[in-house]
Amino acid sequence: MSIVGNVTFRTELLIDGEIKGDVTSTGTLTVGEHARITGDINVGSITVNGEIQGNVTASEKCTLAAGATLRGDIAAPRLAVDENATFSGSCRITAKRP
Repeated sequence: MSIVGNVTFRTELLIDGEIKGDVTSTGTLTVGEHARITGDINVGSITVNGEIQGNVTASEKCTLAAGATLRGDIAAPRLAVDENATFSGSCRITAKRP
């Protein structure tokens, strides 16, 4: 699957394809190990197993699992990074949004 354009969803989404565009939601995003996203992400919670090139903002938590690659900045109240993940950017720990 390949999407060119912005993606919006409500509760939960698993992406294991390619997206060139921004992803927005208050829900939970899982980036599968075969996924490649080029664009900014603004979600409630995110778990990254694949590759993201863009900034990530999460209102709850951001998790970079083993094998994940993130090139961009992160803003989240909680951050978990596996020792086998690749992260190139800056991180800002934010206050949890009500």
